[in-house]
Amino acid sequence: MGGVIALALASGCYGFTPKAALGLGIKIVWTDAETEGLAVRARAPAKTFATSAEAAAFYLKVAGLRGLVSENSAIARAGLAADGLQLAADPATGLIGPPPMDDLIAAARCPVHLAAGESDPMCALADIRLHDPHAVTIAGAAHNAMIEAPERVWDWAKNRV
Repeated sequence: MGGVIALALASGCYGFTPKAALGLGIKIVWTDAETEGLAVRARAPAKTFATSAEAAAFYLKVAGLRGLVSENSAIARAGLAADGLQLAADPATGLIGPPPMDDLIAAARCPVHLAAGESDPMCALADIRLHDPHAVTIAGAAHNAMIEAPERVWDWAKNRV
């Protein structure tokens, strides 16, 4: 969701206009089945787990961080509610649906730069180039490039602002 938040901030509607908006791994093309699945999950009650370890493992799975981050890490704990037995994110956020990319890009009052991991299963280079013809892929990374190849993401980001 961070890339979409950056695009919303790029509109200048929140009291400031950033120098640039960077979006990394924004899923742009959604099938009807994916959109419906998102809505179904959003309407379901939040899962409660028996232990915080189970909740952390589930968070890492849904965040795409399983195998990249330890279940005992601060990153895993940050994804949990205060009780440690549920995810911090409200499932209902999925009711927002896919991002309105055309509207977000049109509203941007600063340059928008997009990238994705070269093997990101959710974000093809051709898709992000629909909104940024200069979009790039981050070598050696999938959907969580900021965790998988942080130095390459930083190199991309610092050359865009």
